[in-house]
Amino acid sequence: MIYRSNEMRHCTRFIISVAFNLTMNINAKILVLLAFIATCCNPTSAAKILVVGTSNSKSHIISSGRIAEVLVKNGHNVTMANIEMGHSLQRFHGPKFSKIVHLGYVSVEEERQHVQNTLEKTKGVFDPVDLFKVHASVSKMARWFNDACENVLIQNSTALAKLKEEKFDALFLEHLSACGSALTEVLDIPVHFIVSSCPLFESTARVYGIDTPLGYLPAGFSYSFATDEMSFFQRARNLIEAEIVTHGWMKVYSGTTEVFRRHYGTDFPDVIDIMAAKTPFVFVAVDELIEFPRPLPPNVVNVGGLGIDFESDSNTVLHEPFATEMSKGAKGVVFFSMGSNANTAGFPLSVKKHLFGVMANFNDYHFILKLDQADAESRELLKSALNVYITPWAPQPAILRHPRLRVFVTHGGYNSILEVAHCGKPVLLLPMMFDQLRNAGVVERNGWGKFIDPRSLVTSKSKFEEGLREILYNENYTVAAKRIKKLLETKPFSADEIFIKHVNFALANGGTLPELKSVARNLNVIQQYNLDIWGMIIGGIGLVGVVVIKVVIATMARIRSHKLIQKTKQF
Repeated sequence: MIYRSNEMRHCTRFIISVAFNLTMNINAKILVLLAFIATCCNPTSAAKILVVGTSNSKSHIISSGRIAEVLVKNGHNVTMANIEMGHSLQRFHGPKFSKIVHLGYVSVEEERQHVQNTLEKTKGVFDPVDLFKVHASVSKMARWFNDACENVLIQNSTALAKLKEEKFDALFLEHLSACGSALTEVLDIPVHFIVSSCPLFESTARVYGIDTPLGYLPAGFSYSFATDEMSFFQRARNLIEAEIVTHGWMKVYSGTTEVFRRHYGTDFPDVIDIMAAKTPFVFVAVDELIEFPRPLPPNVVNVGGLGIDFESDSNTVLHEPFATEMSKGAKGVVFFSMGSNANTAGFPLSVKKHLFGVMANFNDYHFILKLDQADAESRELLKSALNVYITPWAPQPAILRHPRLRVFVTHGGYNSILEVAHCGKPVLLLPMMFDQLRNAGVVERNGWGKFIDPRSLVTSKSKFEEGLREILYNENYTVAAKRIKKLLETKPFSADEIFIKHVNFALANGGTLPELKSVARNLNVIQQYNLDIWGMIIGGIGLVGVVVIKVVIATMARIRSHKLIQKTKQF
């Protein structure tokens, strides 16, 4: 069991004290004792849990916070540790957590530089795809995570020592960094849960031996297309893109191992082995209704929507000035937002002109545009636009729920797709980076939206205009959007319920579930796909074919020779 023996002793002492010292009737005493036993002595009640997050983007800060909040709501004792990188959680204007440890430090200047890097990264979205650059970019990102991890070991030895004293029962970690996985060894934490905040990366799948059928499953980072019905050349491209990104991202694991061996000795275990040994469940924050159908082993659990209360006041009540803006437009409102990982200031001028030119052609609709604060160029271009409202921030969930919203134009980040699906509104997607093209492909596959290659906006507005017109005037998209909303609303179990029941199940059984683990991670490609057997079969068929051909040739030669002999005898 996960609870500590000294905690059990404290629990017992308290029960005895309650039983003999409370001045109340015997029935009341019994009720108090039963209630306390149920809450205090339940082996999975109030487990001490460390949630390790990274502040590489605001969406990931929020994602880690949701994990912590769900665990706290269900009675666990949670501490959150944030590995500072890109953004500082100390300056983050969002949810605040009562028990938080800051690991590493991001200065104001470093945060400004991160914003500038985001702008430059956004500019690259509109360039032709170069797979060599893709590999270099992914490898650079892996080094960024590993450098942030090493900063923790250098700067936070005291904080780590205090965390070790807490004697945590389990650690939760998002999939991007392996630093928390390695820290389970340093902090003596026996159980380790992975939470993937987006569709499962091929690198994560490889660590845990999860099958990734790339013949019909688009790669996690798709750059060219996103469909599960591929031609020969699309399958080849899909395989190449997946391998390139996986090769770069595996450096997160090898790099983390190197970092810890520099600080804790060369016998420090490989972080991949730590992850495989200590992880009872891999949670994936996607909903199977908004994902390409794929095979998953029993220790991989989908929890799309984890920690999101879609019906809370903050997600449904619209305040000014947005309440007024949503009343404009004769035919309704179109909401435009590109998320936190893309900076609209980095959009090329031609792209902005084409985007805004299309909006001017739909003057029966009012457009609410979430543009970055630094995007002065767009504000100048739109200063005389009558049907456009510009804002650096918007209450997205409440806008998506508004009955006058007609279309959501967005980048395809999974959180945004999940939110709009729960609101039953159609989507026009301009996927920018990472998993966004793949997410857009899921939406298009199921008919409640379509995606446009953002690179098409460099030279023309026609594809974007056609796409917007099609969604606005083709009722099928709205019908499909309402269907996905109903499907999500009528699911038998919520994401929070699935998540917490699996967590408690694992903790109640020692935190290890070898019964659910696949041996696939220990097999090479030849064994896993029976390539040696297929090789023997094909080789055998080929050998038989060669023998048959030789026999036929020899037989024909004999027949020919016999005929020549017969002719010779006649003369």
